[in-house]
Amino acid sequence: MRILITNNTLNARAGTEMYVRDLALSLKDKGITAICYSPKLGRVADELRDHEIEAISDLQQLTHKPDLIHAHHFTASASAFFALPQTPAVFVCHGLIPWSETPLIKFQQIKKFIAVDQAGRDRLINDLNISTKEIAIIQNGVDLKRFHLSNNNDPSRNKRALVFSNQAQDASILPLANACVANGIQLDVIGSGVGKPIDRPERILGEYGLVFAKGRAAIEAMACGCNVILADYGKWGGAVTPQNWLKLRTLNFGLRAIDRKLDENDISNEISNIKWEQGKQLAGLVVEHASLASMTEQLIDEYQKILSNKWTPKADILNEVVSYTQALAPLLYERDEYATRLYQETKMRLGNEATSAGLLVQAMVTLRDGSDQILVTRLAEQILKLQPGHPIALEVIEQTEEST
Repeated sequence: MRILITNNTLNARAGTEMYVRDLALSLKDKGITAICYSPKLGRVADELRDHEIEAISDLQQLTHKPDLIHAHHFTASASAFFALPQTPAVFVCHGLIPWSETPLIKFQQIKKFIAVDQAGRDRLINDLNISTKEIAIIQNGVDLKRFHLSNNNDPSRNKRALVFSNQAQDASILPLANACVANGIQLDVIGSGVGKPIDRPERILGEYGLVFAKGRAAIEAMACGCNVILADYGKWGGAVTPQNWLKLRTLNFGLRAIDRKLDENDISNEISNIKWEQGKQLAGLVVEHASLASMTEQLIDEYQKILSNKWTPKADILNEVVSYTQALAPLLYERDEYATRLYQETKMRLGNEATSAGLLVQAMVTLRDGSDQILVTRLAEQILKLQPGHPIALEVIEQTEEST
């Protein structure tokens, strides 16, 4: 069996990119050939190739026709559908928010829709007006060979917490940090949003007793024996416990379970009530219910059901091309309007910065021969932030350095 997996990118180590990587490796272990396609290749594509899995950005590079398309994102999947009009497909919806997570139209090649949680199922129903019978929920699984219970039994790990998210921003981190400090806990942060991406999170997760995360990241942390408080996108959703685990699993530990405004006092109280020994129970639940092997087996079962029924495409494939481009056009107009608005806002901001820099230069020159040289230096530093390389500001900085 040959499966073509599509994704919008195979570059940064983010959610669906990691899903593709793990699924392709898991299929290979079961003797199934995976070919990965994305218009944008990068680090994840290189990693796939290191494991002798084909990763391409041009569908004309296909050396063998796939038996089935495992599609993500209409930006990549439509190209595969048009290039391989006689190949059946499954389409997997991974998220409630990202704009590319459902097809723009109901392609006839899609013989099964798959969602990773109830929110994704509801989005498929609302976006495409399809019935629940056409959708299977196959939840995320993690590679238990990589993410597993840590041998770190040092109780000091419970004095360390981690924000594990690519969406983490300073404004949302502060309440979490304050809540941790109130409990005598040090907070670290990893993720591309704060400029700290990590290739092998499994190497460090076992060092932490508590992790703030959602979705797949939350499951990976629990697999390593961490306690987890669901949090992301500037909200939080409480601690995961053995008692609420199965309920939260149906929500993929995702956004529908993260609906509270960040309040450091509430979060601090939640931390103080954590039963730290439950981390091992959470790891056991991941092993029982959320393994990559189980997820792969469920997907293979769907693949085989589709391939066991011979399918002949209708003769109106060109009508799908027309329908797709018509559905795509408003999105392109919307993005063009957004780009125009962003350009105008940037132009205005740059104009304001130029005016501010001019006023700062006037103030700096006026005060330059005065007694408050610290203020003059601070003005020079601010000018260089607004206008890098400004000659007078550079001269002031150099004189300050020489005098010290």
